[in-house]
Amino acid sequence: MMPASASLDLAAELPLLLPYLVLAGGGLLVLLADAFSRGARRDHLYVLTVLALLGALAAQLFVRAPAGDGLVLHGMWRVDAYARFFNFLFLGI
Repeated sequence: MMPASASLDLAAELPLLLPYLVLAGGGLLVLLADAFSRGARRDHLYVLTVLALLGALAAQLFVRAPAGDGLVLHGMWRVDAYARFFNFLFLGI
């Protein structure tokens, strides 16, 4: 059983993980739309992909680097200016 402080830490870390969650959710939406679309034409999938990328970009703009060391998920992930730079770089490519 998790202590109560661990759940509070996760709730405080969720805004830092928001761009990654938006991108993962958008990717899942694209996969499901592709799986359930009928016919050979799948022209609508690029629109969903672009929307997912723009949503992740907007979430990345919303998230600010934390004042501390930037470690989230008990030290498994780091959110700092260096990580933000590469997130913007990969979202722009």
